[in-house]
Parts: sequence; C-alpha cells; structure tokens
Amino acid sequence: MKLSVLPLLSLMILVALSCSNTPKNPDNSTLRMLWQAPMDLVDIPNSELLVTNNEHLIYSGERELLTAISVDDGSLVWKSDIYDGRALRTDELLYSREQNKIYGRHFNNIVVWSAYDGAIVYELSDSLNQISTSRINFNTLMNNGYAMVGEKTDAHILNWNGALLYSIGVPWSTASVAYDGTRLFIGQRNTVHGGLTQGRIRAFDASTGDSLWTYQTDNDGFYRRIYVQDGVVYGGTKGNSPNSEVVALDAATGQIIWQYVAENTLEYSENFLVTDNYVFAKGSGYIFALDKSTGERKWGFRWTSSSSVEIAHLEGYVYVTNMGRIFVLEEHTGELVHTEPVPSGERYFWHLTAAADKLFAQTDATITAYEPWHLRHK
Repeated sequence: MKLSVLPLLSLMILVALSCSNTPKNPDNSTLRMLWQAPMDLVDIPNSELLVTNNEHLIYSGERELLTAISVDDGSLVWKSDIYDGRALRTDELLYSREQNKIYGRHFNNIVVWSAYDGAIVYELSDSLNQISTSRINFNTLMNNGYAMVGEKTDAHILNWNGALLYSIGVPWSTASVAYDGTRLFIGQRNTVHGGLTQGRIRAFDASTGDSLWTYQTDNDGFYRRIYVQDGVVYGGTKGNSPNSEVVALDAATGQIIWQYVAENTLEYSENFLVTDNYVFAKGSGYIFALDKSTGERKWGFRWTSSSSVEIAHLEGYVYVTNMGRIFVLEEHTGELVHTEPVPSGERYFWHLTAAADKLFAQTDATITAYEPWHLRHK
C-alpha cells in the first residue's frame, strides 16, 4: 500500500494531519433505520453486497451459506449452500436480469446460482474446464455470456451455459475486465525492478479476442475495477510508484481524453466509482472527486483509518465509511452533511451499497436498511 513506502517522518506528518481533521457529525441526527435483518456472520464477508432487480439483497459470510433477503423488509427469501468454505472467496457477484442468474466464483471455481431460489445451476472446476480464476477480480456480463478474470494473466470468455468460448492470455497480472458491446477491456498491473508498479489498460475485440490497443503508465497499477461508459474507459491506479493516476481513455482508440496525476500521496484508488457527473476514487482514509468530463479535481475528504470499504452513491450524495461510521458527503462539494455510527452493540461496517430508495450496510451482526439522505425530509 502506498503509505507503507513513505519515509517514517512523512508518515508521522500524514497521521498528525489526519488526526487534526477528524470529521464531526454536523447535525447530531441519525439516518432513519427502515429495517434490520439479523445475520450469523462467522467469516469476513469478502464479496460485496448485490442487489438483484431491486428486489433481493444477496450477501455471504454466514456459515457455508449464500443468502438472499427482501429489500422491502429484510425477510428471508432463500439460502444456498457454499461448499468447501464459508464466505465466498471472491470480491463481487454479477447478476443477469435476462438469465435471472447470479455469477461468481469460489476459490478457483466459477459458480452460477438461480436468483429465484439460490439453487446452484452449474459449477466449473478449474481442473476440468480449462479455467483458473482469480479471487481478487472484477468481472463483467456480456451480450451472450460473461467474462471472468483468470489467474493471473488471463481472461476467460464463456457463454451463458458455461462453455468456454476463448481465453485471453497476456503478460502482467489482470485485475478487472469490462465490456461495451463490441470490445473487452482489461486492467492490469506489474511490479518491476526497485518495486516500481506499472499499469496497463488493454482493449480486445469481444468477438475474436484480437488485441486492439494498449495504454501503459508508470503511475502505479490498475488493481481495481475499470469502467466503460459512453465510449470512454475510466481507470484508477495504486501501487508503489511515486505517483498514482486516474485516466479517461477513448474506448475505440485508447487515446487519452484526460489524465489526473495525483500529487497527494493519499490520492489512489483502493475503491473507484464512476457516476453521471463524477469519478470518485478512495484510498485508505481519503476520498476525492474528479469532474467526469475534464478530470478536474473538485474536492477531497479525509478521515482517520485505513478502511477499504466500497463507495456508495445515490441521488446527489456519496457514502463512505471508516468501518465504524458512515460519512454522508454532498457530491458536488464534498461537504460532510452527516456521520452515522455503527449500530449499538456492533463493531464494523463491512459493506455498503445503494439501490433505489435505500442504503444498505452489512455489519458483523446485521444487514441494515437506511433511508438515504436525500429522502430524509420526505
């Protein structure tokens, strides 16, 4: 992590500055709790929360179970066995509304569940199906199937039935894959001599797997999600290089539309989110916002911790957490409008996500649905 390579004196200064800027709750109120669903968490819930069709919330972390609850009231919809372990060994789950299926991985196998009842539709073994998937990965759905990040340099493209169409094998470690209808994009990183981390975003023809273009930077590696929206590919880096960056590339050519090279050592992308107007990048204890069209830095917000929980965004507000509190920020200014503590008797916020009219938080004991900030007076 970038802080680990700073000189000791610089690290002490950053800690002192962070401590002096500890956010306070500006209004002394609370987010209205809509419902809570008890949860028997026995392992760290690696996978992010998944909302399917704004009906069900899917999570893991209970003993050998994948669980679906209603977004309306938190009532149980189904539970599904996870064999050989407890929490899923993956960063994310994908949901296809067309197929009504959930796609993910567990250890090195790809697993597909029915979103209707949680039944396992099929499971692809790495030893039998010519695949080897990575736990630290961000995958994508396609028009005719899905693409999964391989271990460590591949991407596997499969149809809806799980048949392998082709694999992409490239140098450097692959962390994410995105899709825009005709092209696949992969985000990569590579550590070279002296601990320097480099990054690549590569584009491929989605039908043939042929290479189209490559973007390379010395400003750290693309460890997390890359996004493609409206003909633009967005990526943010982190690693051991002197600087990190956020970049927007033309999806057809790979040409740079804008590039933001961070001078602040806290500005790197442990988590990354692209919305209608902004690109949000979150490091350890810090989040900053860039204008989506120009890359201009709009604001930054700091707290004291090294949490790496994902960013949630809904109707003009950004939600981040130090795992003990949720910070609600106004998206245009970064102004802190509210601080929400973890529910009484619980310790950590593990995951956040937003859907329609609710903010969801997974703690060590419950799934909690909150009324989001923009609806608090309605």
